[in-house]
Amino acid sequence: MWGIASTLVLIAFVWSRPEHPRFTMGAAIAFLLFPIAVTAGFAVAWRRELLGGLIAVGSFALFNIFVVVCGGRWPLNGYFLALVAPGFLHLANALFVSRGANDRSA
Repeated sequence: MWGIASTLVLIAFVWSRPEHPRFTMGAAIAFLLFPIAVTAGFAVAWRRELLGGLIAVGSFALFNIFVVVCGGRWPLNGYFLALVAPGFLHLANALFVSRGANDRSA
């Protein structure tokens, strides 16, 4: 449910501008990493939890690195973490489930 709520908030963020956005190259790359790739990771996680979690968390990490390198500021805050938290939960659950399967086979 948290992933769906995060996706809806991210979609609202994307569509909140009534005018057509004019992106610079850097802004376009940042926009593709967050929110587009994060949302794509949530969608993939419905079928392949580990891969979707890796996409969401990885694109969020790349977004933060990109903004720090290109913008010189640290974008990470509680709002971003709350929106990406389902990706971390998908990763944790996928790892937990795979570890449990390995424990039972031993």
